[in-house]
Amino acid sequence: MDITTSLGLIASGIAVTTAIYGVCKYIRNLIMYLSLPDYLTGLYTGFYIQNQTSKINFDVVEIKKKIGGLMGRTIYAHSLNFDYHFTAYKLQGTKNVYEGKWHNQHTKKYMGSFQFRIIKEGSNVLIVGGWIGPNEEERIKFGDWKLRKSEIQELPKKLEPKKKNERILEDIIRRHESEPECVERIKNLRFSIPKGVFNPIRGKISIPLMEKVKDQVGFPDLVLDLGCGCGLYALYFAQYGEATHVFASDSNRASLNAAKLNASYNRVEDKITFIESRSDQIYHGIPKDKKFDLIIANLPFTAKENCIKYENSPYFHCFSADSKLYFNLVLGAQFHLKDNGFLFFTFGESGYEDELHDFLGLANLQYTIVERRVEKDDVFLIYKAWIKESLSKRWS
Repeated sequence: MDITTSLGLIASGIAVTTAIYGVCKYIRNLIMYLSLPDYLTGLYTGFYIQNQTSKINFDVVEIKKKIGGLMGRTIYAHSLNFDYHFTAYKLQGTKNVYEGKWHNQHTKKYMGSFQFRIIKEGSNVLIVGGWIGPNEEERIKFGDWKLRKSEIQELPKKLEPKKKNERILEDIIRRHESEPECVERIKNLRFSIPKGVFNPIRGKISIPLMEKVKDQVGFPDLVLDLGCGCGLYALYFAQYGEATHVFASDSNRASLNAAKLNASYNRVEDKITFIESRSDQIYHGIPKDKKFDLIIANLPFTAKENCIKYENSPYFHCFSADSKLYFNLVLGAQFHLKDNGFLFFTFGESGYEDELHDFLGLANLQYTIVERRVEKDDVFLIYKAWIKESLSKRWS
């Protein structure tokens, strides 16, 4: 047998061995996949702690089984720095300990390793472990990770509003477009409202929300007005609350500019801090350590199928938005409410109300509906929510 034939046989043997190894590995991983209990999959909520700084990030994580182990991804993270994917495999020789790699979904700069243990206590499923990885300065950070499986198994894939009516916005958009620029007086305050900016006088729930908040919590010291529009709530609380300072944010630049001009005209600009937010991150620009006595939000909620015929109107964004807007509103509130603070916001049956209740179920919030107004074109709701348990206490 010459050397060429010998090398060929060796190469063939290596190829066969490699193939057999690959098949065996796949079979082993498949057996592991089939042996993983179904209770591991679902939605988890919990905390991602950076020990050196004591920073707490709230996570909503979706975990699924994969060949060989588990895979997960955050479907909510309060900071994009903590928006990650991970893969986990059972640590050899253990029953419930997993290890793996995590990486940020937006940049390759953030990645690292972790280990966690799965604990089942009756119907409760807990994930407790630790992570390690570099930050933007390439300093190694580490911390704790604790997740609890939610009673909500998954967010609904097919959404249906309670109230279906393609003409639901016809009247209010027509009234806006018939007089696109106007000056209104509300509660002895003057508002100049340019084209493309929502006029709260023409809304059915804007003024009732303001009055409900005033009746229930008065004029607290520190207020956050999310989606401030022309500045109605920001100016009202700044004008009539002696000690009140308001942070007012909006992702629409025309609305934010109108609010600034209105604050200047009414001489309350020194009591309001204006911030340009982002449509996909409603708390963008709000200082991460700032906590408020009151968060107030009158945001667009109408389901798109109820107003698709108006999508070319300059007022479409005032009434309809991606449902993630409320996902971020509700889940982010726990980072910006004081322990005794309140979140007040509006919704309606023309929106995805069942999905909203799932969002509230995932959040560390208790809530109640404090007003239900039945109007010709919609049923409007005012929600009041507050923190169940402070993040630091809940973690400890």
